[in-house]
Amino acid sequence: MRVNPNAVIALCALVLGLVGGAYGGYEWEHSDVSALKLADAQHEAKAVQDARDEEKRRASKQEGIANDAKKERDIARADAAGAASAAVGLRKQLATYEQQARLAQHSGATGDSAATGDPIGVLADLLRRADDRAGVLAEYADRARIAGSECERDYDALAGTK
Repeated sequence: MRVNPNAVIALCALVLGLVGGAYGGYEWEHSDVSALKLADAQHEAKAVQDARDEEKRRASKQEGIANDAKKERDIARADAAGAASAAVGLRKQLATYEQQARLAQHSGATGDSAATGDPIGVLADLLRRADDRAGVLAEYADRARIAGSECERDYDALAGTK
């Protein structure tokens, strides 16, 4: 049996071509996988950096909101102190009116009239208690309004709505 040398050469060329093609495909697949891994790593790094930037933005925004709320609380405290000072002045004035009314009531009274109570004292006491309660309620309302506003602004900053 005689082997055709051209057939052997063709067969060798075919085998080398197949082996070379397979190796080239391996190189292509290997480099393609490496490129995909690199792209994934770059995408992940960008996502991490974006998350850090967003966290910094939110923290900065919340710090500003907390500072604004502190300023509002300070203003509310100053207003409450001013209102308390004004209340002291009004109470002194009320005490003066009360004393004057009692003097006028006693100077015009006759000795045989029955004691009918002290309507001026009742009204003065009612005014004092109403003023005290109004001050307490105003302070509570200010604290609740400021806290609610701060909470709302914090939520908006975190949600990115404003």
